[in-house]
Amino acid sequence: MPAAFSARDRVTCLLLVLGSLLLFLPYLEFPNDYNFDEMHYAIAAKVLVPPHHNLNWEHPPLAKYLIGLGIRLAGDRPVGWRLASMLFGGIAVAGMYALALAIFRERRLALWVAALTLLNIMLFVLARTAMLEPFFFAFLVWGLACVCFAWDERRPPAEVRRWLLAAGALFGLSAACKWVGLVPLIFLVLAFGIVRLLQRFGAGLFHAPPETPDPWYSAHLWPGVRWTTIAACVLLAVALYFATFLPYLWLPGEAGTVKDIFVLQRDMVRMQSRISEQHYYASNWYQWALDWKPMWFYYRVQDGWFRGILLIGNPVILFPGLAAALFCVWAWWRHRSREAFLCALWYWLLYLCFAVIPRKVSFFHYYLPAACMLSLPLAYVFRHYGGAPLFRVAWGRWAYLALAALAFALFYSVLVGLPLPPTFTPQ
Repeated sequence: MPAAFSARDRVTCLLLVLGSLLLFLPYLEFPNDYNFDEMHYAIAAKVLVPPHHNLNWEHPPLAKYLIGLGIRLAGDRPVGWRLASMLFGGIAVAGMYALALAIFRERRLALWVAALTLLNIMLFVLARTAMLEPFFFAFLVWGLACVCFAWDERRPPAEVRRWLLAAGALFGLSAACKWVGLVPLIFLVLAFGIVRLLQRFGAGLFHAPPETPDPWYSAHLWPGVRWTTIAACVLLAVALYFATFLPYLWLPGEAGTVKDIFVLQRDMVRMQSRISEQHYYASNWYQWALDWKPMWFYYRVQDGWFRGILLIGNPVILFPGLAAALFCVWAWWRHRSREAFLCALWYWLLYLCFAVIPRKVSFFHYYLPAACMLSLPLAYVFRHYGGAPLFRVAWGRWAYLALAALAFALFYSVLVGLPLPPTFTPQ
């Protein structure tokens, strides 16, 4: 088993970020006007850095600060609007490497998961768009990696506590970009309570069969970790979340006091729960897994050519990934293994949470975190199951990666806005 996160892994993550930036950068200046919801976030970012006015007040501010910093560095132009999104998209790819390493403890497989995530298409398009998703997902995936490093009975208690506190901090920063970042934190509190109940009463139903080498739960999981640690995780998340609102104290007039910041939280809840306007691209959560309603972020006939940006899932990843996620549920129920549990958990948690979140209008890009998690069940299947020789040997998963890359290449022209014949019709 490799060290929790060694210097070698940090170098790998840095290289993944740089490699992702090289993939994201070409044609970043297209379109040269606002792409889909960039009009909301880029304009709001420009008046928040430095703080002059609180536009787009229905969302927390951290992602808009980061977009604003990109604008300050690269100018009020398309590259400036998208610079921070591109960087955090790369950080998210590196986070998927860390998450896979925490689950599988195998560097080559973790690298495969990161590469497959990069080819998912959804992250590629959103990392080139100044929206909230790349930021909240980057913090979220690193928080999940911390939880998975902590979900290991062989780690000493002090190390587990450090990983859990780091997870709490990252989930707080994720929520400071978009509230759905709180979902894993809520799960962590519930999971700790369930584990402690199982350990206290010695429940046998959830014990792994004797042949399972690495059970998802045992009487030795999280020794020395108390409720005070979990409470500290929550308090740290809340403190960091509210710390991101401190620049609002410099806003002139309204929303310029501590009281206004707390009142704003109430108004944000009311606004998010009351949005009911219909939108052409609105979709339901149960449509996302089957890629039923992709979204044209931008399309226009320009200089005799059609140019457009399409948000769609990579079919080579989405459909087999959904089957693999279902399979991991069965594999966990049969073997009670830690790998199957964590691979299934993060996908279904980040997907099904939208079935209960009280928001009346939703969109396909909300599927980004769950769609990226599909790399994990696929990695589990390639590592443990399937007939010889395709699934059992290392080249099988790399051949699958090449097939995903081919699908990515086929869609590339409508991911970056390359000129197409004017007869092309967006459907």
